[in-house]
Amino acid sequence: APEVELPLHMHLNAELAAARSMSYLMRMEYIGYLGPEKTSVYGAAVAIPQVARSAGWPTTLTGLSIRSYLFLSMNLFLQFFLLGVINEELGIRHSLAGRPHLCDFGGSIGRCPEGPNCQGP
Repeated sequence: APEVELPLHMHLNAELAAARSMSYLMRMEYIGYLGPEKTSVYGAAVAIPQVARSAGWPTTLTGLSIRSYLFLSMNLFLQFFLLGVINEELGIRHSLAGRPHLCDFGGSIGRCPEGPNCQGP
């Protein structure tokens, strides 16, 4: 579909309405009535950039958008890192048949200095 160019006054009306609603929305978010899901970074990463785009990218919302994407990328990095650590641990434990490797350093100290594995001064 071809892109339709809106008149300048319609763009300004949308940006003015978004700017006027910002103080109200920020107050509602502060008291807890309005806002993205508070227990997840996914809601903020979806909602805040859409609101910022609709408002014409004001600096406050641009900063919040960047911050939400930063938190999302940190979250994804941490999740993939933890999955990699779990995968590595599963590979190690599988090769040892599920039993941890126990250290026996010093187990033959009673047979030294003549016994096997006795090295040193």
